[in-house]
Amino acid sequence: MSPACRAAAYSSTDRQPAERVPTRVTGRLPEWLNGTYIRNGPGDLQAVEHMFDGYGMLSSFEFDGKANTATGSHR
Repeated sequence: MSPACRAAAYSSTDRQPAERVPTRVTGRLPEWLNGTYIRNGPGDLQAVEHMFDGYGMLSSFEFDGKANTATGSHR
């Protein structure tokens, strides 16, 4: 594992507002892509300092292929 990968895996996610943030779309999204993708992953690792023991964070990405837009948020 490279030093950059190790630093990313064992560091906390920056705290950002929970509001949806528009993202820049490069190219075109497929028109059929419409909906929300939600994933659970590591969040705050400062309390325990280990990738498997950190507090969880939900990340949400909303896609609209017809409008070619995407937004994201996490909390």
